[in-house]
Amino acid sequence: MRITHEVDTPKAAASLRSTSLGGARKLGTALRFLGANALLAIGCALPVAASAAPVTYNFNLPLNAGPLAGGSYGGSFTVDDALGAGTHSGLGLLGSLDFDFAGQHWTTANAKTGSLTLDADGNLTGVLFGSHCSPSCSTFPGLDSWTLLWTGDLNFALFNYSLQGYNSTFLAIAEGSPLVERAATDVPEPSSLALLAGAALVAGAGLRRQRRD
Repeated sequence: MRITHEVDTPKAAASLRSTSLGGARKLGTALRFLGANALLAIGCALPVAASAAPVTYNFNLPLNAGPLAGGSYGGSFTVDDALGAGTHSGLGLLGSLDFDFAGQHWTTANAKTGSLTLDADGNLTGVLFGSHCSPSCSTFPGLDSWTLLWTGDLNFALFNYSLQGYNSTFLAIAEGSPLVERAATDVPEPSSLALLAGAALVAGAGLRRQRRD
């Protein structure tokens, strides 16, 4: 026995069109989602221009005077470029400080700033900080105390210090290249940006083709 089914051609065609349109809408929605997220990922990966953030500077001090002559001492500190251009005075201008000297670890808890200067682009062009600042900075004979003055010359800085057991202070002229240097920052890999951009272009092209169909 043969069973036959009559097919209503107009209804079948309408059903097929409805199914195709439903699938196209879902595909279009998926492509739009992919494209939006790819573009969002690109936006997150790109560096944000002119954003205020702590900037790290490394410093190195080869000393040429006093009992520590011939030694080299270094560390790092951070400055918030949101301070704006100009010379700023105050005790808490450094975001952080990491410096080992005279048998002590110096941070913003036991060392203070006297002043710092930023240019119009937020770059540090001068700084004064030390163990005893109010905000003028001083060293005291017989005490572990120090003052660092840097006025923007990468190869020149003044470091005045004293140590327990020494009834005098010692002014060391630190010379080298460089003495104070902005630390390098990470940037997005070009290959990562290219991959994200490619995903966005593919999504956009697919969406345009679907709209034409």
